[in-house]
Amino acid sequence: MNAASDTLTELTYSFAIGGSERIAQVVALHAVELGVPATVCATHGGPGPISEQLEAEGIRCVPVQIGRGGRFGRALRLYRHFRQTRTTVLHVHHFNMLAIAYWPARIAGVKRIVVTEHSNYLLRTRSSARRIARRYGRRVDLTTVVHQGLADYVADEIGLGATRVRVIPNGVDTMMFRPGEAVPLRLQLGIPEEVCLAGYVGRLHPDKDPMNLVRAVACLTPKERDRLRVVFIGEGPCRDEMRRLIDERALDSTIRLLGERSDIPTLLQAMDVFVLPSRTEGLPVALLEAMSAGLPIVATAVGGVPRAVGDGGLIVPPENPEALARALAGLLDDRSKRARLGKQSRRHAVDRFDRSLMFEAYVAALFPPEAAT
Repeated sequence: MNAASDTLTELTYSFAIGGSERIAQVVALHAVELGVPATVCATHGGPGPISEQLEAEGIRCVPVQIGRGGRFGRALRLYRHFRQTRTTVLHVHHFNMLAIAYWPARIAGVKRIVVTEHSNYLLRTRSSARRIARRYGRRVDLTTVVHQGLADYVADEIGLGATRVRVIPNGVDTMMFRPGEAVPLRLQLGIPEEVCLAGYVGRLHPDKDPMNLVRAVACLTPKERDRLRVVFIGEGPCRDEMRRLIDERALDSTIRLLGERSDIPTLLQAMDVFVLPSRTEGLPVALLEAMSAGLPIVATAVGGVPRAVGDGGLIVPPENPEALARALAGLLDDRSKRARLGKQSRRHAVDRFDRSLMFEAYVAALFPPEAAT
């Protein structure tokens, strides 16, 4: 890496809280720590929590959503951004973002373009997404993905070949997210010590399928629900539907919607189980944070989740609330099993998903020594 001459632009979908947005955020922050100037652009929407946090750290954030001039105007704004910042390295999150930025970057003289794909959901479900990936994936310098199954898909089904694809798992701060006991928080939430507290952290979005977890709670017997509390941390378009089902099934005493919170490490320490009910995923950061906090996991078999969880939790089919309910019920009164699974979760997070490993891999991908010659 030639820190004296490189300038990085991270390009993501929005400045809202999301997995790929959070990775763009921490990669930009790490680049600045290494002496590489960095900016972050978002192609949809205006300012949000990610841009607020980055700008508080002195990193410029630029919304480049479609506005005046339509798509051509957005491309022109990107071109001007790359020229004004003298961007030498562009890191794009998702192939569909690459179609927006590729030609403005090349015309502006960006020397290296790396794309990171976080999920194959769009690639599997939309032929247009596959065409974009095939067309532009062959033009970039490197494609990185967040888990091996996605690497195999991109190499074989998209046709990029294994030599052009590199796996860089998402990483988390394993010192910030660590086991502990947040007893005062449980008391604040009105949750007795003998009751099992299960939690979900993430967007309340159909892809994350939080309704799956609400339906799973409804599948439990009244006695099982008496021994369980479930908290949802996050906001999103599913909130109203969740609220209606909670009211219809009289689940208010079991489920609480806490909204967006900034004290996630402490909230995780208060939990006994972490639940990921998604219908599609790549390698979710929220899952890795829960593993790092030493929580046993109940998760659906999607994306890179089963391989990441390993023997640190229970894996169930997606969109199957009955199976999710059975897995939860099996952990309600088995403290020793929860402790055993949680210990394995923590070990996997520290050994495989520590943020320092991710940073090292992205530095090698974005700023390889040969690129400076």
